Amino acid sequence: MQKQAQERQTAERDLFLRDADLRRQALGEYEQSVRGTEADELAREQYNLEQKRREIMGQLTAQYGEAALGVAERSSAAAAGAAKQYAQAAAAAGGGGKK
Repeated sequence: MQKQAQERQTAERDLFLRDADLRRQALGEYEQSVRGTEADELAREQYNLEQKRREIMGQLTAQYGEAALGVAERSSAAAAGAAKQYAQAAAAAGGGGKK
Protein backbone atom coordinates (compact mmCIF):
# COMPACT_ATOMS: atom_id res chain seq x y z
CA MET A 1 0.00 0.00 0.00
CA GLN A 2 2.84 2.35 0.81
CA LYS A 3 4.43 1.49 -2.54
CA GLN A 4 1.15 2.32 -4.31
CA ALA A 5 0.94 5.65 -2.52
CA GLN A 6 4.52 6.45 -3.50
CA GLU A 7 3.87 5.51 -7.15
CA ARG A 8 0.75 7.62 -7.11
CA GLN A 9 2.65 10.61 -5.69
CA THR A 10 5.37 10.13 -8.30
CA ALA A 11 2.78 9.96 -11.08
CA GLU A 12 1.01 13.08 -9.79
CA ARG A 13 4.32 14.94 -9.52
CA ASP A 14 5.30 13.92 -13.05
CA LEU A 15 1.89 14.98 -14.33
CA PHE A 16 2.18 18.33 -12.53
CA LEU A 17 5.69 18.93 -13.92
CA ARG A 18 4.61 17.95 -17.43
CA ASP A 19 1.65 20.33 -17.16
CA ALA A 20 3.95 23.14 -15.99
CA ASP A 21 6.32 22.47 -18.91
CA LEU A 22 3.43 22.56 -21.39
CA ARG A 23 2.16 25.81 -19.94
CA ARG A 24 5.65 27.34 -20.08
CA GLN A 25 6.02 26.20 -23.69
CA ALA A 26 2.59 27.58 -24.63
CA LEU A 27 3.42 30.89 -22.96
CA GLY A 28 6.72 31.07 -24.87
CA GLU A 29 4.95 30.39 -28.17
CA TYR A 30 2.34 33.02 -27.37
CA GLU A 31 5.05 35.53 -26.51
CA GLN A 32 6.81 34.80 -29.81
CA SER A 33 3.55 35.24 -31.69
CA VAL A 34 2.90 38.60 -30.01
CA ARG A 35 6.44 39.77 -30.81
CA GLY A 36 5.99 38.73 -34.43
CA THR A 37 2.69 40.59 -34.65
CA GLU A 38 4.20 43.70 -33.08
CA ALA A 39 7.17 43.56 -35.46
CA ASP A 40 4.81 43.21 -38.41
CA GLU A 41 2.70 46.16 -37.26
CA LEU A 42 5.83 48.28 -36.77
CA ALA A 43 7.08 47.40 -40.25
CA ARG A 44 3.69 48.34 -41.75
CA GLU A 45 3.64 51.61 -39.85
CA GLN A 46 7.17 52.46 -41.02
CA TYR A 47 6.19 51.65 -44.62
CA ASN A 48 3.10 53.86 -44.35
CA LEU A 49 5.13 56.74 -42.93
CA GLU A 50 7.71 56.39 -45.70
CA GLN A 51 4.95 56.34 -48.32
CA LYS A 52 3.38 59.46 -46.79
CA ARG A 53 6.79 61.18 -46.83
CA ARG A 54 7.20 60.34 -50.52
CA GLU A 55 3.74 61.70 -51.32
CA ILE A 56 4.46 64.96 -49.47
CA MET A 57 7.83 65.30 -51.21
CA GLY A 58 6.12 64.76 -54.56
CA GLN A 59 3.56 67.45 -53.79
CA LEU A 60 6.26 69.88 -52.67
CA THR A 61 8.34 69.20 -55.76
CA ALA A 62 5.32 69.84 -57.98
CA GLN A 63 4.51 73.07 -56.11
CA TYR A 64 8.10 74.30 -56.33
CA GLY A 65 8.19 73.48 -60.02
CA GLU A 66 4.96 75.36 -60.60
CA ALA A 67 6.27 78.33 -58.62
CA ALA A 68 9.49 78.33 -60.65
CA LEU A 69 7.49 78.36 -63.88
CA GLY A 70 5.46 81.30 -62.58
CA VAL A 71 8.63 83.21 -61.68
CA ALA A 72 10.12 82.51 -65.12
CA GLU A 73 6.90 83.62 -66.82
CA ARG A 74 6.77 86.87 -64.82
CA SER A 75 10.46 87.54 -65.45
CA SER A 76 9.99 86.96 -69.16
CA ALA A 77 6.98 89.27 -69.25
CA ALA A 78 8.90 91.96 -67.34
CA ALA A 79 11.88 91.63 -69.69
CA ALA A 80 9.62 91.91 -72.72
CA GLY A 81 7.96 94.99 -71.24
CA ALA A 82 11.34 96.59 -70.52
CA ALA A 83 12.52 95.86 -74.08
CA LYS A 84 9.33 97.41 -75.48
CA GLN A 85 9.80 100.52 -73.32
CA TYR A 86 13.43 100.78 -74.43
CA ALA A 87 12.41 100.51 -78.08
CA GLN A 88 9.75 103.22 -77.62
CA ALA A 89 12.23 105.49 -75.84
CA ALA A 90 14.81 104.96 -78.58
CA ALA A 91 12.23 105.72 -81.26
CA ALA A 92 11.07 108.83 -79.42
CA ALA A 93 14.65 110.08 -79.09
CA GLY A 94 14.99 110.12 -82.84
CA GLY A 95 17.30 107.20 -83.26
CA GLY A 96 20.44 109.37 -83.48
CA GLY A 97 20.52 109.64 -87.30
CA LYS A 98 23.04 111.84 -89.34
CA LYS A 99 22.35 115.49 -90.07
